[in-house]
Amino acid sequence: MNYQLVKQVRENSPLRKSFIDLAVKTFDLSFEEWYQQGYWTDAYIPYAFV
Repeated sequence: MNYQLVKQVRENSPLRKSFIDLAVKTFDLSFEEWYQQGYWTDAYIPYAFV
């Protein structure tokens, strides 16, 4: 199986939703409101293997 390292999931709607869902399941917190209010800036750059 091949994986691709993706930087900055913020600009990719399906990956952003998956990231937010994982945060809710893992830590019981959501980044959705934070994102919607413009607080998710280039200062926070999550990476993901997809």
